[in-house]
Amino acid sequence: MNFDQLREIIKNVKTRLTCSSCNSNYLNEDIHVLNAIADKCVLLVNCKECGTPMLVTATVNQNKLSFSHDEVNQNKSKISEKALVEQEITCDDVLEIHGFLKDFDGDFETILSSKPNHLKK
Repeated sequence: MNFDQLREIIKNVKTRLTCSSCNSNYLNEDIHVLNAIADKCVLLVNCKECGTPMLVTATVNQNKLSFSHDEVNQNKSKISEKALVEQEITCDDVLEIHGFLKDFDGDFETILSSKPNHLKK
């Protein structure tokens, strides 16, 4: 996905979507790109008025844009919306890794050298 495609997706989110709770429009600063790989991207959109988060998945195929969205219900443990990259990844997976990376100190050596308990000898 190139920057022009990403810009077009953000433009479409701003013009075609409103908050499902309060019907407010979104601004650039309300839209956060969580992932963009090949022809797919995942956006987290937060309403500036009521704070309701929404997860948006977008795909560009043959210069045609399609996207779906699902309000992130903080009372549910799983979100039904799926983001497909190589294999099925749930919205919760994306939000979990986003939260992890937000506080990650960059020490890959420690993480990569850690083995699950069942692999340790």
